[in-house]
Amino acid sequence: MAVPNRPATKCRLILLWLLFDVCSAYMLHGTPVLSAQRIGCPRLVSACQQMSACFRTFHRGLEQQKVSLVMTAHGHSRQEHSREEHSEQAQQTRRIWTRRTAIAGAILAPPAYLLSAPASSSAASASVKLGRGGQGLLVPPMGVGAWSWGDQTTWGYGTVGGANQESIAEAYQECIANGITLIDTAEIYGNGVSETILGKLLAATPPAQRSKIQIATKFFPSDPNTDMPRSAKELIPALDASLKRLQVKQVDLYQIHGPGLLSDGTQIGLALAEAVQSGRCKAVGVSNFALDEMMPVYTALEKQGIPLASNQIEFSLLRQLPKTGGLLAACNDLGIGILAYSPLGMGRLTGKYGPTKKKLPIGRTFGRVPAGTLDPLLARMREIGAKHGEKTPAQVALNWLICNSVVPIPGAKNAQQARDNAGALGWRLTSDEVCVRERQNESV
Repeated sequence: MAVPNRPATKCRLILLWLLFDVCSAYMLHGTPVLSAQRIGCPRLVSACQQMSACFRTFHRGLEQQKVSLVMTAHGHSRQEHSREEHSEQAQQTRRIWTRRTAIAGAILAPPAYLLSAPASSSAASASVKLGRGGQGLLVPPMGVGAWSWGDQTTWGYGTVGGANQESIAEAYQECIANGITLIDTAEIYGNGVSETILGKLLAATPPAQRSKIQIATKFFPSDPNTDMPRSAKELIPALDASLKRLQVKQVDLYQIHGPGLLSDGTQIGLALAEAVQSGRCKAVGVSNFALDEMMPVYTALEKQGIPLASNQIEFSLLRQLPKTGGLLAACNDLGIGILAYSPLGMGRLTGKYGPTKKKLPIGRTFGRVPAGTLDPLLARMREIGAKHGEKTPAQVALNWLICNSVVPIPGAKNAQQARDNAGALGWRLTSDEVCVRERQNESV
């Protein structure tokens, strides 16, 4: 019988412990080799560095999975070559996406939350440039998302608690009055209803006020009426239909709503370039694109002398994968602006939902976190808000994004929500609020 090699066994146990510690360190701290350095073994430090690299690859993989997953709530479908196969696969991927969102939330939004350092010392009300060069687009530091302006499935448009035409008109006016003049909509929102409502509002807006408003809309990867997959060749006709509903000749930003088109990145880039060159839009962007999906589009546009202005992604204190996974840094390096949808975790960061409060409506899957983990974060956000003139947790969450050079686009179903959003402007988090972690027996 062989005698166990006790030093080797001990080393294996240490490695297993380090594997767990590295996972936690990378997820929560971003410093995976610290634990190995404490032991003082160069070989273990090297092993931890290799494992850290693996986890970074894993994080990038989470973003890249969007090619094959459906984002139902924000309007994404996997593209199949027949309607029957497409419908069957869509049902399955919807279930996968729901589970994946919950798992990612549990991993990336544990009880230890990070309020990151401000990216610059400029005021939180300064304009933001999307895209490099003379064709970049200057936008306000915050916009408004018009998903709820016509959507019944997720946001209950026309029902009790949902938006209606009167409340939308009031929210629209309140946004403009507070300098929130970037409005983001999409052809899929309410199957064109959002664009139609916005078009009527724009038509009734006085010219002096209208000149300040910027409109962004999006091209959906599958036909909103038939659910059949699309190709880049259908982008221009879809844009023309959006322009008609919006009652405008040109939009400021036209975006691909998500990956999955039956076209490669070069073809997508050329179609977007045609949209700019034809005068139908001023700038172009993508949405929910991982770095590997985004770069071919960026390159194709660059060859046409047109910058890729933006990538619209889910980004919030509850979903920091764009930052921890490197997408935010890469976009900053390339001059690609980040628009953050669901910046309040679909209402979770407002503090108005919880076990003893209102129940979160069904269907709000973005920003999911394990039960009971929100309370410590919300408490700290209230502390921070109190130091800045009684700002709410939602306003702190939006300001955190602005300080990270991201343009949040929270929704606003009524005037009050628009006013609440505007409270995130005109101030910034201070240096002593750079990093806040709440972990048992630890202070960072």
